Amino acid sequence: MKAPLRLDSAVLPPNTFAMTVDLARDVEDFVREQMAAGTCAEPAQLVNDVLRSVRDQQRQPFPVTPELEAWLLESADQPTTPLTDADFQAIRTRARDRRPATA
Repeated sequence: MKAPLRLDSAVLPPNTFAMTVDLARDVEDFVREQMAAGTCAEPAQLVNDVLRSVRDQQRQPFPVTPELEAWLLESADQPTTPLTDADFQAIRTRARDRRPATA
């Protein structure tokens, strides 16, 4: 059995804090592979890099293409209809389906 992969460190650089994270087996294996390949010296480096990448990607503005702009302008000229109880129920169902299952 492999030793647990520690994402926290005994010596923390400034502006950091320790956090224990449970990883799925396949993710833990991936982190170990990346360390063995020399991608990172310790798991915290890889986790920080990945999370910064996700953060930076989410901060990028949505690209407004000519196709999107045309679709939005066309949609704005269409008649609207009031939302019904069925519409709201469908929205709730889609939101619930997107939520991860809880144990």
